[in-house]
Amino acid sequence: MGHQYYTGAHELCHLLYHKHLERYVCNVGLYDSRAPMERESDSFAGQFLVPDAALEYLVSRRLGTRKSLSIADGVFLEQYFQVSHSVMLIRLEQLGLIDKAQSEDWKPGIIRTARELGYDTSLYKPTGISSTMSDYAEKAKKALDEGLISRGKYEELLLEAELHSILFDEEGEDE
Repeated sequence: MGHQYYTGAHELCHLLYHKHLERYVCNVGLYDSRAPMERESDSFAGQFLVPDAALEYLVSRRLGTRKSLSIADGVFLEQYFQVSHSVMLIRLEQLGLIDKAQSEDWKPGIIRTARELGYDTSLYKPTGISSTMSDYAEKAKKALDEGLISRGKYEELLLEAELHSILFDEEGEDE
């Protein structure tokens, strides 16, 4: 779930600031995090979901007189902001609240750790929901029906968007 929130914020950046991407279909498997536009969207998502001032405030309240954060503090912050473990580690590193070594130490076993600390672990698990929330297929079908594109182009557009289930009736329904 935490990853889905991050993905939504990442795509919001594209929507707000990358107007030239009207025909762009973002496929997770083809994502290039080195591309400047993707790095900008990643940065936006992190700042949007976990703003610096809010994170620093919560950390200062959580620490009290202690000098450094614990994994329990990290899990608390993830739960508070509803972000994935990896996003929180990145944000804590960016603000200099933990170092790279601490981040590496905290990476494994987050579900077990969250459970041991009494937190709901659904934030860290796949939701099982895999649906397309777009009118891309609808627009492609309309263009086909209105004779604006050929059947081959229609199929190409759906395949590029990984919407092959529409073409190959993978849900087993009659036409």
